[in-house]
Amino acid sequence: MLGHAAFHTYELVIPIFVVSWLEAFSTTPAFLGGIVGASYALIGVGALPTGLLADRVSSKRLILACLLGMGGAFALVAVAPTVAVLTVGLLLWGAAASLYHPAGLALLSRGTKERGTAFAYHGAAGNVGVATGPLLAAVLLAFVDWRTVAALLFVPVLIAAVVGARLEFDETAGTSARGADDAGTVGEGPRGLAAFLAGSRRLFTVGFGLVFAIGILYGLYYRAAFTFLPDILAALPLLDPITVVGRSFDPSQYVYSGLLLVGG
Repeated sequence: MLGHAAFHTYELVIPIFVVSWLEAFSTTPAFLGGIVGASYALIGVGALPTGLLADRVSSKRLILACLLGMGGAFALVAVAPTVAVLTVGLLLWGAAASLYHPAGLALLSRGTKERGTAFAYHGAAGNVGVATGPLLAAVLLAFVDWRTVAALLFVPVLIAAVVGARLEFDETAGTSARGADDAGTVGEGPRGLAAFLAGSRRLFTVGFGLVFAIGILYGLYYRAAFTFLPDILAALPLLDPITVVGRSFDPSQYVYSGLLLVGG
């Protein structure tokens, strides 16, 4: 659950950092938006091979790799001297983040006896990250610079990875509880690339293709809006920075965080 919260925290603090990156680096909104978009795209592209891998490799190991990869990528972002290094850091983050959902959902499906309850807690943890992660980043930015905030985001995932590595549990406990027949069906997974491709062809019916297209459009508008929303809000005179007790606060970041808090 900590992994799910961390995933969405990283995902949604990036738009807050975009405002700072436009000031810190010699780049344009279009170029920076392309970099951020590519990092988000890697989450979806990487999900396919990760799903296949999750049928053959320990989900726990994949999740630990995801946590350390996301944290390490943000540590690189924190010290990035140029936009080229920033690009590498963000792309590494997207690649690492792509491991989470296939591995996490596989672990919940095979490792829990009460799937509904497990998925409910998992979803709630993700919403905690959505609601509180950007808000925490916005508050910290009033006291330290963006590089320090990015570096601090490595601390919770490092703790989560250390704790997770020490946990011992049966990743197939849920399938075992549902009986041998069910365990064989759920845990077997695709036997190879040919079987995966054959199953994919059966899946891509007209109806599924329509849903797939709708999902693509949803993601396009959602990402486009949220990536630059803090920057757009910052341009409004009503949301000009204010100074309180000698500290500068950017209301646009809190409006962005508030929208996520309500919607998360």
